[in-house]
Amino acid sequence: METTVLVARNKLSTLLRMAEQGEEVIIRRGRGPNAKGFRLIAIEAPIRRTLTPDPRWAGKIAYRDEDILETEWSEEP
Repeated sequence: METTVLVARNKLSTLLRMAEQGEEVIIRRGRGPNAKGFRLIAIEAPIRRTLTPDPRWAGKIAYRDEDILETEWSEEP
């Protein structure tokens, strides 16, 4: 589907749904043959990062309590 910015502004939800279903959606600035167009492309959600420790570093990093600055130390919950 090809449309203008003015129409796309009012039908954005519909155009996004169409792009998610695999249909090509092009939004153009103006109507002339030289009008620049933008293509809507649906992408997959990025993979969420996890905060699990890297097993390659297990047991290789150690520090003493004295190494932590007092300004960084807090025993309050």
